Formats: sequence, structure tokens, C-alpha cells
Amino acid sequence: MRLKPQTKTNLAIAFESSCDDTCVAISRGSSNSMRCREIKLSHSSLNRSFGGVYPHLTSSCHEVSFIKILKKFINVKTQKSSIGKIYYTAGPGQHQSLQKSMSIAKVASCILGAEIYGIHHMEGHIFSAANIPINKFPFLSVLISGGHTLLVLVESMENYTVLSKSLDDNIGEVYDKIARSLPIDLRGLAINGTIVEKLARSCNCGDISTFSIMKSDQTPDFSFSGLKTSILQAIIKSKHDSDQIIRIVCKFQRTIENVLKEKILQAIETLDKLGVHVEFISVGGGASSNSGIRKAIEHLAISKNLRAYFPEKTLATDNAIMILKAGARKERGSNSVFYPIPEFPLGFLKDDDYALDGYREI
Repeated sequence: MRLKPQTKTNLAIAFESSCDDTCVAISRGSSNSMRCREIKLSHSSLNRSFGGVYPHLTSSCHEVSFIKILKKFINVKTQKSSIGKIYYTAGPGQHQSLQKSMSIAKVASCILGAEIYGIHHMEGHIFSAANIPINKFPFLSVLISGGHTLLVLVESMENYTVLSKSLDDNIGEVYDKIARSLPIDLRGLAINGTIVEKLARSCNCGDISTFSIMKSDQTPDFSFSGLKTSILQAIIKSKHDSDQIIRIVCKFQRTIENVLKEKILQAIETLDKLGVHVEFISVGGGASSNSGIRKAIEHLAISKNLRAYFPEKTLATDNAIMILKAGARKERGSNSVFYPIPEFPLGFLKDDDYALDGYREI
């Protein structure tokens, strides 16, 4: 028996399962002209009764879902022999869920003879924005989701500097907790932050004050725990008065928009003083689908003669297409396979300590 590498092609497949969505995407072409298709299965409805992600149940769902999706993609979309590269989310995320995408990627690499790469989850969000310029650095990345609130200076691929982070709760996390505290007649069955944004948009209050956030005013970092507590207490005191609650969530929405603008502006001005001039702003993460946040950041970018790029709303949350995009931009001398790591910093995936070339048997 002799092993040899299979010839690479421009067809690639990516696996993402860092939380409760099973995602598989396939693409043709380079990072300059990439055509992608994705199948995504969400398991949030199964986790709803637990009030959050139940790791063991979710990982079992990933295992079954990956097989179903792969069969559909391999049989219908492409031939097995034409897949040259495989990308998967190496972390951060839920450890048991990450293991599923890593395992299926390794098996697929061995069967298909394809190169395999572990991709940092946040790198995926950094490059998820639509029409983001290729190889134009440095730029400022705004990452806002239930698991992260980060301002990152991107100086090149794999060269990241975290400028700001949340000291406690993250933006998406606060939205979700507020949503769960709303009376059922206002939120219905929704328990995520989209209902908070929807209620805020329905408010016809004109100019409305914002909540003050004292803890993080004079620092580059974010802090939302005090704001969250104030909102939750205000909702309790409202005694389910719908009009009052709508005013509260509207006030919360405006506060989030203002805080983001202040911190982004602070970061840009600090970088300018250091002689670092960002080319544009890229926004990613689940909370980037919030229309009010998009408008606020866009207005700020225009005021600084910059352009802001956002992902399509359907690609703001976790997906495999963003893993494909990030993978296509990376240039590495050899293949890289990593054990799933629930928490690790951006730029960690530089070493080839766990290198494994994709081979096929002949």
C-alpha cells in the first residue's frame, strides 16, 4: 500500500458546529470570486426548554445532522474526488460541539484526500462581511454576539490586536436575557434578542434618553452588566405595562447604539494618534443583524470618511460560509489540524504542531 497526496482543486467544503447550529458549506473558486452554497440545521428549538444550549443533546444532534447534510452535498452538489480543501471551526465554542466538526473534517480529509485546516471562529466573523476588500489592511473589526464583544485591529491575516473587550456580559447575551424577561404577551414564543429590537423599532417616542453606563466610560473596554440589571429591574417595576416596557427597550436600544459608537470612535482616534489609520470598518456576529446598530455604525463610519461593511443578515449568526471565506484568505505552507479548544485568542492558529496531510489510498 502506498499513500500519495491527491491533486488539489478549487472546490472546498467547511464544517461549523461551535454552538447549536450544524452548518456545512461548499464553494468553488478563490477568495476573489467565490460561489458558495450552505445547508444549515438549527437545534435551538430542542434546547429551548432548557433555557440555553444543552451540550450533550446538541453534540448528538450535530453528529446525526452532519451525516445527513454531507450525503446531500456529496451526492447532489459535487463529486467526492473534486473536493480539494476542508475547513472546520477549531474554536472557540462548546467543546463537545466543536469535536463533531473536527472529527467529521478529519474523516472526510482521509476519505477524500483533501487538505484540512482548522479555522478560528472569530476569524470567520471578521471576514463574514459582504464585499469586504481583499488584502486591504489595516482595518477595524467590530465583533458583537452573544459570546463576544470585541474591537479588533486587523493588520494582516493572522495578525490581530484586541483593542476592546467586554469585562462581563456581551451585547447579544444582554439582548437575549432582556427578551426572556419580557411578558409573554409582548414576546410571544421568542426568547432571543430580535424581539427586543422589534419592540424598540415600534416605539414612537421621538427623542428618548439613554441609560448611563459608568463602569466603562473612561476605559476602552465594554461593560454591560450594570445596564442589564437596570433594564431587568425597570421591567419588573413596570408591572407588565406594555407601553412602559416598549419605552424601556427603546431606551436600551439607543444606549447600546451610543456605547458602540463611542467605543469605536475612541478606538479609531487612539489608533490615529499612534499613526495607524484604518482603511474601513468590518462588523460581524449575530448582533450585527440589528438594524439600529447597523445604522449607528454606518453613520459613525461616514463621519470619519470610512466605509462600514456588514454581513448579510442571514449570515450574521454562525455559519459555514464564513469559515470558507476565512479559510480561503489564509496562506499556509502546510495543512493544520488542531484539537478543539473552547477558548483561545485570535492569532493562535499559526503553528503546525498537529499537522496532518490529506492522503488517499491507492
